[in-house]
Amino acid sequence: MINHIADTTSAQVGQQLDQLRGTSGVGALGRVLTLIIVAHTEGGVRDALEAAAGASRAHPSRIIAVLPVAGENARLDAEIRTGSEAGASEIVILRAHAGAAENVDTLVTPLLLPDTPVVTWWIQNMPENPAATAAGRIAQRRITTT
Repeated sequence: MINHIADTTSAQVGQQLDQLRGTSGVGALGRVLTLIIVAHTEGGVRDALEAAAGASRAHPSRIIAVLPVAGENARLDAEIRTGSEAGASEIVILRAHAGAAENVDTLVTPLLLPDTPVVTWWIQNMPENPAATAAGRIAQRRITTT
C-alpha cells in the first residue's frame, strides 16, 4: 500500500504510521534498524530503495529516504509504503521542498524506531565529514556511496 501525504509534518507522518500499524497489521516489532537514506535525485532514491528492499528481506527495517526538492515554499510531502510495496520494511520517502531539508535530524527524529540502531546512508554527494552532519550525528553507523 502506498499513502501520499501532501504539506505535512514528520509528526503527522509518524501518526499515520501508527495508524497503519493499528488498522492494517503493519508492525514495527522485529525491525532491526532505522535506515536513513539521504539522496539528491529521484533516481538516487529509487536505487537506494531497491538495494535496501533486498537487504530488508534478511533484516526488516524502517527506511526513511530524505530528498531535497527545489521550490519557493518550504513544505514537506511524504510517501509511506507498507505491505507488498515495502517488502519486510516500512518505507517513508520525505520530499522536503525549499529549505525544509536543511535540518535532516529534525525531519527524521519523530520517525525513528525506539531502541534500534540508526544507520545513515548518503547515496549521492557524500559530505566531506559525514559524522559532522545532522544526519550523521544521530546515526551509530554511516554508509557513503561515491
